[in-house]
Amino acid sequence: MTKKKSKTKHTALSTTLPDILTRGIQAHNAGELNEAIKDYEQILKINPKHIDALHLYGLACYQQGEFKKALELVKRSITINDAIANIYNTYASILLALNNQDEAIVALKRAVHLDPYHYLAWNNLGNTQRDKGEYAAAKIAYDAALKLNPYDPETLTLSCFIRQHLCDWEELDSLRHRFMTLVPQPEHQRIAPFTVLSLVADPIIQKKWASHFAAETASGLSRQKTTNDHHQQSVRQKIHIGYVSSDFFNHATSFLLAEVIELHDREQFKIVGYSIGPSIQDEMHQRIKSAFDEFSDLSGSSVQNIATKIKNDHIDILIDLKGYTTGARPGIFCLKPAPIQISWLGYPGTLGMTSMDYIISDSIITPPEYEIHFTEKIIRLPDTYQCNDRKRIIAKIPQRSEANLPEGAFVFCAFNNAYKITPDIFSIWMRLLHKTPNSVLWLLDTHQETKNNLQKTAETSGINPSRLVFAQKLPQPEHLARIKLANLFLDTYPVNAHTTASDALWAGLPLVTLCGTSFVSRVATSLLHAAGLPQLSTRTLEEYERLCENLVHNPETLHNIRTYLHKQRLQLNLFNTPKFTQNLEYAYTEAWKRYLNGIKPESFNIKTKKVLHIYSEGNAKPYAYAIPFNGFNHQIPRLSALYPHSFFDHVLITHILEKIDNITQFIAACWEVLAPSGNLDLVVAHDLSHYAWSHPLNQRTFNHTSLQYIIKTLPDYLQNQIAATSFQLHLSLDGEKLKNTGCPLDTILQTARAIDKITFSITKNNIIN
Repeated sequence: MTKKKSKTKHTALSTTLPDILTRGIQAHNAGELNEAIKDYEQILKINPKHIDALHLYGLACYQQGEFKKALELVKRSITINDAIANIYNTYASILLALNNQDEAIVALKRAVHLDPYHYLAWNNLGNTQRDKGEYAAAKIAYDAALKLNPYDPETLTLSCFIRQHLCDWEELDSLRHRFMTLVPQPEHQRIAPFTVLSLVADPIIQKKWASHFAAETASGLSRQKTTNDHHQQSVRQKIHIGYVSSDFFNHATSFLLAEVIELHDREQFKIVGYSIGPSIQDEMHQRIKSAFDEFSDLSGSSVQNIATKIKNDHIDILIDLKGYTTGARPGIFCLKPAPIQISWLGYPGTLGMTSMDYIISDSIITPPEYEIHFTEKIIRLPDTYQCNDRKRIIAKIPQRSEANLPEGAFVFCAFNNAYKITPDIFSIWMRLLHKTPNSVLWLLDTHQETKNNLQKTAETSGINPSRLVFAQKLPQPEHLARIKLANLFLDTYPVNAHTTASDALWAGLPLVTLCGTSFVSRVATSLLHAAGLPQLSTRTLEEYERLCENLVHNPETLHNIRTYLHKQRLQLNLFNTPKFTQNLEYAYTEAWKRYLNGIKPESFNIKTKKVLHIYSEGNAKPYAYAIPFNGFNHQIPRLSALYPHSFFDHVLITHILEKIDNITQFIAACWEVLAPSGNLDLVVAHDLSHYAWSHPLNQRTFNHTSLQYIIKTLPDYLQNQIAATSFQLHLSLDGEKLKNTGCPLDTILQTARAIDKITFSITKNNIIN
């Protein structure tokens, strides 16, 4: 009877358990996770202890970001049978998603113990040990995987990458050569693009592997339709900008970004942060979180749920601050939750994503001939792509003895991560030490194995290992202070210093770099140009070494560079954060305008715009040039003496018209420093969102006849028709025609004073005497 009932039930299901499992696995492999889960649930209703259904159901939940449910299902499968390596491998992946590295390593060791031929488990064990900082153990795991699959590109790059971290270069060339034989055919191979950046300097190869990785990431993800309505977006007062990162804490990205978030113009933009990383409650996290208008911690969410959240927040422009670095979630951007998506700051190269519209760069890093190396269109900022935080504190400078540095010695500083050090660069450093007897090389102390390998290589080069001094990790203020003890910063190649280079220049330390052909090898050159020191960038290894030698033997030159950095620091484009923020906002506005006009993404350059803002207390904008009006009234005639003739593209006068003794004289002074075709804005409004009044004249720029009409009729019209709390008028006037209106400027400004919400913008098409 029992057998008959069971058979009837199966007949009702129209298939057997093996058939259902096969169907589920097929759906699973096709990326149809919801369909696969239905089949696994169907099996478990019949047999709650079906180990394959439990395991695969857990795997599907993990892939959907349902980590807690996945953990419960896989744990159940382990209680049924604790001798299946593949289940332990899945279990470890779930533990890692829940930030439990220690238990994940235990699970992966169990997996390779049960099945020493489990290639993927060995690879995952190496990845986890590497992320935990156990580099020597990670090397053993990668080598075990490599023995099982000697020509697997992922394992080859990981094995090379861990050797670069350890500065273990003995087999590096042979492994790199093996990888290069696979370069022409990346199909069906998935490797982390970040490892390729340091392994291969060729941007063509970097793009090839990034594009393949992006395609693999996107496969299986059902693209989420963007339902943002163009009309609704175009009439909204503010552009919504979303920043996505896993590094909103004491991390290099936040050290660069924090002040930009604080300075964003809230009258034009709404700024939203999305954290996809660990919740580390340090001082930087608190600072940057409070700088956002809204902040969401989405670290435990799936990429689908994160994308849905972003779309529901009506984000217009979404910024990826991670790319393919640790903690990245590229699947979010594959789902295209925002109309415009931009890669910036975190990843120095193309992402290879068809869904990424732009990458923010500059003309040094990506001149026009380099655009072929990017799937994104290039937005070039005028000075450098990298922002900086002027609020970085430099602690009290220690004595050299406190940093274990010899007094009187020439200190070469190379504080880049160890994986960036190559045999060629290190050989140059050793020769510099040999030619500079009273000198030391100051490096970061990362791992004992790395330290041992560098000391061994130095000894082989004829250099006493004691001349390598290793610096322990310190909080940023103390780290910046000790940088001042060095004489010259030596950059790496092909992966340059990025934040580390800015740290050195902020601390006043000269830096020599080598410029290559890829994004990652041109960053320091960009920073030096923005700091006004392009002469410190070289093009070949020989030129790099020669320049370093020359600087060692010319202490006066080094002293002059240090003095220049110390005195000019806040005036340098590299550290002019208000100016950088303006340029970044111009880029966002231009990209958004093109989108609203139906223009497909194309590369474009941002021209530096100089804006002078003269404001009353409490109404300051974060412009590079800002003058409080209080106490400035008597200096109005001297304005042109303070700045070059025709210096500013835009002069903004905010909330001070009623305080000016002689309006005509004031406008004339502002006009003198305004560039041809510039704009002079006279603002009386409480909010500065400039929207044109279209009725009854239905035009934005008014001629002299309509101006007369406005002056005569506007007050009564506003009083009768427009709610004072919601209306603002923006009159854009042609300066040349204004001279011929027959309407004195004072009359116009009196009208402005009489109306609570009005902005006059006068366009300077030509110099008006």
